[in-house]
Amino acid sequence: MRRYEIYMRRTGFGSRLLLNPNLSIGVRIDDHWAVEAAFEHFSHAGLFSNQNPGIDNFGIRLVRSVGGQ
Repeated sequence: MRRYEIYMRRTGFGSRLLLNPNLSIGVRIDDHWAVEAAFEHFSHAGLFSNQNPGIDNFGIRLVRSVGGQ
């Protein structure tokens, strides 16, 4: 029953192939840390079917570098 509930809440994009344009801008805090504001869009741009709701994501990323410079 749980799988069915999850399935019913999914967004149907109308295609397995999706485009994912994204944009981020950030600031380096020190040698190892940065903060970014990010935007992502998932859709197939109406290329593969009429069903194309698309999803937009906005978020903040905390970035930690590993390794040397």
